Amino acid sequence: MDIVKQAWETYVAHSNDIPDHIEGVRDEIIQSWKRCKQQLDPFQKQMSFVSSDILEKKMSENALLIKIAYSYLLEFYHYLQSTDYQIFLVDKEGCQLKRIADNKQQDKFAKEKQLFDGCLYTEEKAGTNGISVCLQQKRPVMVIGSEHYLEIYHNVVCYSAPIYDFMNQIIACLLIVGPLSSFNPMIMGMLSAAVAGIEKEFELTTTNHLLNSTMESLNSAVLVLDHQQKIIHFNQQIFRVLQLSKQDLTNKSIYDIINYDSLPEALRSFQEAYTNIECTLINSNQVHVDVSLTIKPQSMDSTLILIDLQNEVHRLANQLAGTTAIYTFEDIQGTSKAIENLKLLGKTIASSDQPALIFGEAGTGKDMVAQSIHNASSHKTGPFVSVNCSTVQKGYLEAELWGSGDLTDKKPGKLELAQKGTLFLVEVSNLSMDAQEKLYHFIKTNEFINPLTNYKKKLNVRILASTSKNLYTLVEKGMFRQDLYYALNGLHITIPPLRERMEDVLVLSKVYVKQYSESLGIEQPMLSAESLDALMHYQWPGNVRQLESVIDCAVNASNGKEIGLNSLPLDIINDYYAEKNSLYFYASNRLEKTDSSLHPKAQEYNQILYAMKASHGNVKKAAEALHMSLSTFYRKINKYHIYPKDFEKRI
Repeated sequence: MDIVKQAWETYVAHSNDIPDHIEGVRDEIIQSWKRCKQQLDPFQKQMSFVSSDILEKKMSENALLIKIAYSYLLEFYHYLQSTDYQIFLVDKEGCQLKRIADNKQQDKFAKEKQLFDGCLYTEEKAGTNGISVCLQQKRPVMVIGSEHYLEIYHNVVCYSAPIYDFMNQIIACLLIVGPLSSFNPMIMGMLSAAVAGIEKEFELTTTNHLLNSTMESLNSAVLVLDHQQKIIHFNQQIFRVLQLSKQDLTNKSIYDIINYDSLPEALRSFQEAYTNIECTLINSNQVHVDVSLTIKPQSMDSTLILIDLQNEVHRLANQLAGTTAIYTFEDIQGTSKAIENLKLLGKTIASSDQPALIFGEAGTGKDMVAQSIHNASSHKTGPFVSVNCSTVQKGYLEAELWGSGDLTDKKPGKLELAQKGTLFLVEVSNLSMDAQEKLYHFIKTNEFINPLTNYKKKLNVRILASTSKNLYTLVEKGMFRQDLYYALNGLHITIPPLRERMEDVLVLSKVYVKQYSESLGIEQPMLSAESLDALMHYQWPGNVRQLESVIDCAVNASNGKEIGLNSLPLDIINDYYAEKNSLYFYASNRLEKTDSSLHPKAQEYNQILYAMKASHGNVKKAAEALHMSLSTFYRKINKYHIYPKDFEKRI
């Protein structure tokens, strides 16, 4: 050590530059000296300490580590059998947390070197020392005598080793300090053994804490069974789900808390894996609980059981599926008598729990009426589950409604998910005859039978169905069950097509213009008189849905300016001009071959009329005159509702 002492006096104690290599001095010590010399006085006597508040916080943050390490430190301390050495636990930031010593000689030594809890052993505060080098090198180290940057530590030897967690991150260091005269390199081996013990127990304890925290954060009740089905672990949710107390579960087997016969037969041994099996369990207090069971056999002859309340499982499934009713009768726009009557009848239907059938053409808003009925009914706090029977293949509709999968991976059906709410069957005529029979049975009994387990339970579900077809005609053809038709049709409502309530076109158009202008963040455009006239004279085969789509496109095209005729679709413009030209034709009985005053898109209609008049209704001659193929000409006269016989009569 004379070489190290001489090097320290030459390069640290004096102003000489420290070289990159000094014979007899370890490179990591040299590099540490060089960093320290830029910011630290090697002759300083006063050490740096954190405040009492910060120390208290650090002690709290490292409480688990201190608890685990303390017993190891005590055992290690007694194993050393020396009055010279003291043991310290230092956190990952170089702050002393705990000192182990038990005699006055050690207390005197600690006082001389200021080795008190809260002392900082970082390189910036205490120079080159056992802790600073250990944290820098991330491995066990010894710093001996004059290797210390501060002269106050030159009669000290430090043995230090990092403590790692299971993520391979340094969480603390173990430090042994003693007088240089007691130097013993064998201590490093004992130090490493102590660190290994602390790391292993810390990992086990942390993993156990993490497991407990994870289990407690679950909404599911959790049971862990040993190979004899004895309960060896559970979380707090078990008390809520199974309606039991802690005393009911302590030192009990699964069969002590759950009636054996209430378990589905396949699950009674708890030896096989099953997922989301619904059943009604009877607990030790004879309380019946509707649950969903998942069983997962684990290694080491243990079994993990997850138990959920059925209504919570269904609620989560509905949230994931996004099934909800957002419309009410106030959202149904229109001032016509037909709409007023529709709302009155809808509210009457909502006051009943009986099934109801909603008739209407495509695009009339059957889903909006169904949602409004749900939200005005006693089921409004429950889920609104919709199944479009026209978009699901008939072969899969039963699985969609009654569930699918197997005992290891069961998927609940929409009927179960609608518990305490409403099931809306869109285009119910698409149900297979088998599905119709099962639906009729449910409507009559409210009894649901799980197709996988034959588990029976009563459901409180309101059935609404819609159709755009004549169901009675389908009944006569044997394509729809008569009993189901009458079961659904006891309460029914028919949504009038838009062409039968044209006074609502203006109201709806203004509502949609306002709605889409606001969504685009543009100034609300006005509908021109001509465009309004065209909308009012169109027959709307796609009903309200088509009108909404037309206004959406028109608002986007307007860019905040007036919505003129050119902003509307071609079929609406053609129908508008066809009607105007037809009236003009029959009033004046004359037509010009061309009329530049017409809208360009209506000139074709005018030319066809002229050709038909000139040919006295001879389609072939009229097509030849316009240089059109016969098939094209027929398509166009059908589009414009032009009939050859009308021209034959005028000859």
